[in-house]
Amino acid sequence: MEPAISNSWYASFVINLSIFSIGLSTTYSLACLNPLVPVIRKIYNETYHTRHQEDIPEDTWTLLLTLTMSMLVVGAFCGSLTFKFVLSHLTRKQIMVISHICNITGYATVAIGAGIWGSYEAFIVGRFISGISTGLGLSLIPLVANELCVSHRQQFYGGVLGTSFQLGSPIAVLIAWPEVLGTDELWIGVMLFGMVYSALYLVFAYWLTDTPLQILTREGEENAMKILRKLRKGDGFEIKAEMHLLVKDVAKKGEASAIATFVEVMKNSQYRKHFIGVVILFSFVMACGLNNILFYSNSIFLNAGLDDIVVTPATLGVLALGPIFSVIGIYIVNCGVEPKYLLIIGSLIAVVGDAFLTACLATSDTVPGMSIAAIAAVCIFYIGFTFINLICYMMSGAIAIDKTRPVCTNVGAASLWFFAWFVGFMSPYFEIWIGPYAFLVWMGFTIIILIYIIFFVPTIGGKTSDEIQEYYKGRKPTDFYEEKFTSVQTAL
Repeated sequence: MEPAISNSWYASFVINLSIFSIGLSTTYSLACLNPLVPVIRKIYNETYHTRHQEDIPEDTWTLLLTLTMSMLVVGAFCGSLTFKFVLSHLTRKQIMVISHICNITGYATVAIGAGIWGSYEAFIVGRFISGISTGLGLSLIPLVANELCVSHRQQFYGGVLGTSFQLGSPIAVLIAWPEVLGTDELWIGVMLFGMVYSALYLVFAYWLTDTPLQILTREGEENAMKILRKLRKGDGFEIKAEMHLLVKDVAKKGEASAIATFVEVMKNSQYRKHFIGVVILFSFVMACGLNNILFYSNSIFLNAGLDDIVVTPATLGVLALGPIFSVIGIYIVNCGVEPKYLLIIGSLIAVVGDAFLTACLATSDTVPGMSIAAIAAVCIFYIGFTFINLICYMMSGAIAIDKTRPVCTNVGAASLWFFAWFVGFMSPYFEIWIGPYAFLVWMGFTIIILIYIIFFVPTIGGKTSDEIQEYYKGRKPTDFYEEKFTSVQTAL
């Protein structure tokens, strides 16, 4: 049966442009330096030699490299922490514009400061500025997508968001490949390309609307209804009913009363469960060890014994699996498979990939073929991550409600970026300290979070928001455990 209302073409355009401009730029920023590590080392060594009349020491290089890689996520962490304050003073659209301006400014700082003057300080600061854009954007985009979208398509666009993140990283590695722009002479082009997504959004920004909820709280019901009619097509009565629900949520008391504060979320048992679930799901995207691949996969393949000329194509091949399996994941969910079960399966695949890669790295010097097997191991991990990434965003949007979503998303994004920094900064040191067994750290995080998901995250497939919220209300312990063990059995 066809729904009474659906997104108009204009709504689809606004939602997709908002999602893809943030999603593509986020993972482009994370992955674009991976193939550029030799270029960055040459720039830093030349600058260090000019200043100190000696080549850069190995420990100094390791520190500068980890700072360069991880400063993006430090900026993202700061951006996500400031999001709630910014949200209370600016509209959704204004924050999107500021986010994209920050992204362009960050890349320009790197291109000018490091490209012209060879300054590694400018490189690090530019990454931090771009990170602020990433933190604001990732905190904002779930709100924008859910508030613009008709309710029965919200889970779908959660999957689209996950897919957009998967597309950005292979594009970044392709552009930064030495055969394209990743050379000593052309690497600035990699930075300039990173501005494209933000520039595209800014070009169309004048014609993009704010969300109906935002307009309702700032301009009143009449203007909000005009925008809602522009965003919807179908039964006029159903459109009016949707507006009635928005008005009821705001209840003539302003947006502040319609959105729970952090203290309110912590005091209310149901809201607290939303908060914990969303924060853990957001964190899982990075705590599984993603940035060890996005930042250092070329180094991992070199350590496994692959030739220099092979490592970037190998990384590109791995990352190209992301959008393919993301689309497959969306198709599987649309066919009626419970998203939670797909998340469990993806987590188990990632664990297998971690264990296999550890075995490859530990035996690459003594067992023939393990260097090639390392590529297969990273592919297995990344396929598992693809399902984790896709479903975590989908489920985090579904288990929270409009009242709790801003706080949950805000803190969840901050937690995501904390783990992004932790993985990106600590991975080289784990390699120094425990060698080929470094991936066991991320495998441990994956197993711990998987156990939480099995026992404390509800199923969402085919359920309305009210039905999902029943999970968080009073229930008998026997019902709780029966559902958990049934879900594990079904997934396996």
